[in-house]
Amino acid sequence: MGKNRKKRLLTLIPNWFRFSPYSVMLFIIFLSLVLSLFGQETAILEKARSALKNRNYEEVIHLCQPYFNQHPEDADIAFILAQAQAFSGNYQQALQLCKQILSRRPEHYDALMLQARIFIWMKDYNSARYLLEKLINVEGYKAEAYLELGRLEEFSGDLEGAEKSYQSLIKLNTSSDQKAEGWFRLSRIYLKKDNQEEAKRCLQQAIQLEPQNQNFKKELNLLSQKTSKGEISGAQRAEIWVQYRSDDYSDQPNAFSSERLFFLYRPTSRLTLIPKVAHTRYFNSTDYQFGLEMYPKLWKNSYAYLDLNYATPANSLPRTSWMLEIYQHIYRGLEGSLGYWHMHFRTADVSVYLGSLGYYFRDYYFYLRGYYMPEEAGKNFSWVAQGRRYFGLENYFYLSFGFGSRPFEISNLGDLVFIKSTLFGAGFNFYLQTHWKLEAHFSLIKEKDGPRRTTISLTSGYRF
Repeated sequence: MGKNRKKRLLTLIPNWFRFSPYSVMLFIIFLSLVLSLFGQETAILEKARSALKNRNYEEVIHLCQPYFNQHPEDADIAFILAQAQAFSGNYQQALQLCKQILSRRPEHYDALMLQARIFIWMKDYNSARYLLEKLINVEGYKAEAYLELGRLEEFSGDLEGAEKSYQSLIKLNTSSDQKAEGWFRLSRIYLKKDNQEEAKRCLQQAIQLEPQNQNFKKELNLLSQKTSKGEISGAQRAEIWVQYRSDDYSDQPNAFSSERLFFLYRPTSRLTLIPKVAHTRYFNSTDYQFGLEMYPKLWKNSYAYLDLNYATPANSLPRTSWMLEIYQHIYRGLEGSLGYWHMHFRTADVSVYLGSLGYYFRDYYFYLRGYYMPEEAGKNFSWVAQGRRYFGLENYFYLSFGFGSRPFEISNLGDLVFIKSTLFGAGFNFYLQTHWKLEAHFSLIKEKDGPRRTTISLTSGYRF
């Protein structure tokens, strides 16, 4: 009975497993293979992470690529390889790796964050913004997403959007080092917006959260030194400028010239004042002009330009003139303005309605400006387009093109007779060694069936 039962049990065991020595051997081989593969992956991961930390991206690619080719399902190896490709500038390869990772593991938010950063580096801001706005809703990634979104807005020229992102980060319940980084980046935004008082306050907040951070302390010390020396924009800065301008007509050379003296002063960070005096000559007529320009900050993201002038004996210049224009930030680097300009000449009163649209994009600024004069029906509209390339906060050069009845700022009585003119212009504004200002402008204006006018102006100044 016992022997029959033993035989029945043996029939239930697979043939390949009845020979215990062979089965044990196969099991050991299988286990060794699994362990060796696991050990190989662990060794590659450790070496690759070390090389990535040391920025040896070629070594990372050399280690990971062969293994990944055989094991495309390995997300850890794929992500390290994607980072190395991205940091090497191989953006398309990195994006493809991220796509493969996310197709298998949609919750791999580190790969999603890397994708967003690559899009920022590629200047594809819309794609990056879409991914970052998704990550803002993911716990554990909100702070990092706000940091990257702020950086994106900075690069695209939207300082208001960057400020909003960093402020949102600071309000989160997150780690002190991330909040400190948010305060630090916010200080950079306020510096770009010419508000060093707020920049200092943000740096102090960052240092309070990370008192051992030497970079924050260095930045605050540098800012304090520059402020005390007047080397950056701010409430304590004053400047003096001297300008010479000459206008020549093709049929009447040396028709108009002027010498002007400007004094710029900022009593507070919210107000800039520019008193000015000028001596002008238009053919055989001489005038003296006294004026004041004001740039007050109004409500949030808005400021005004007010220009008041009085001339005597007012042979060619308007006896009185005033201009008011209000600028408003609209959306992501876009700003607009509306204004009114009134001039009282000896023989006539002139009104000009003004408007402009400007857009900041990274180191560039483009604007379109229009002039409308209701007194001259049928020949009353002009426009000017300008593009600037910035080198820092204040240094730039520009090109201009305009068309219409008067595509330029009216400066004397002779400007009122221009009809259907075309303007080409260029110029630059630079501060040399922080204190010295140099500005130049050239324009060529061709009136239809009329004379050609060439304008050259040079301005030099000193910042105290």
